[in-house]
This record gives sequence, structure tokens and C-alpha cells, in this order.
Amino acid sequence: MFDLGETLLTGTPSALFPGVVPALQAIQALQTTANQSLELCLVSNFKMPPPAAPAKPAQIQALFDEYLAILSGLGIRSFFEPVERHVTLSTHCGVSKPDCRVFQLAVLRLGLKVPLSSCLLITEEAPHIATVQQFGMKTLRFGAPGDPGAQLQDWSMAAGLVAALL
Repeated sequence: MFDLGETLLTGTPSALFPGVVPALQAIQALQTTANQSLELCLVSNFKMPPPAAPAKPAQIQALFDEYLAILSGLGIRSFFEPVERHVTLSTHCGVSKPDCRVFQLAVLRLGLKVPLSSCLLITEEAPHIATVQQFGMKTLRFGAPGDPGAQLQDWSMAAGLVAALL
């Protein structure tokens, strides 16, 4: 599972961090110890409405379409096709990450029957890392070079780090 903003995507102007596309290609080619391909997915709090005003189905679809347009513009949508399975927004379940239900829904949308402990989250969000580790999830924290808490500071190292966690 990947976060998009500030993990795969730099700030302003929005662009992918160097090496993201080759990293996604390499991670996509990895296999589990049971020789199964990895399922890549995005999990995002993209424009999550406040809890007092939950999104209606048409709003959820509009936000999803906007998010998908960003992925297309960045040239990475193909890594997450079919998007109905491989992209989960917090608005799909009405709670924000790092709530466990968002990650459970992502696994459900993937069509997998696996515990969260078999999943890996890559994000820059240290609080999300701490929370999902309580669910048993594996984690890699992305950060800028010199960030002492980041295990992943260069996307060219991503596939090796992911493989080590398999």
C-alpha cells in the first residue's frame, strides 16, 4: 500500500519523486515466498470531507475521478489498474487514515482474504506508521535524505527494502 502525497508525489508543483516509476516497476515484479505477485494499491485521505458532512455517493465518485485524473497526469495510473480494486480513498469508508477500517477496505477492494499483518504501507506520515504497526502491518517510512526516521530516502532502494520485508 502506498500513500501518494509527499511519498510518491512531491509538493508544489506536483511531480513524482525521482525514481518512483522504476521503483513501482521493480516492486510490481517482486513475488512473495509463495511465488505470488504483489498487489500494489494506493490508500489516500485525498480531500476527505469533515465527519460532520459525510460525502454522498456522487461526491465520492467525483473525488475518485479527480484523484484518478492526478494519477493519469503523473503517468502512474497503469500501476493501479483496475482502479476500482487498487485505489481506496478514505471517503470510500467514511473515516480517515490511519483508521484500521481504511486499510481493511483496501484489502477487501483488492479481493484478498489476508490479514493486515501481511500488508506493507509506504508513507511519509510517522503517526500513520506508528498506528498501522499496531495492526501488525509492515511499514517503510519515506523521507528526505537526512531524515533520521526514514528508512526509504531514495526510490532506487525501494524494491530491495520491500523484498527484504517479504
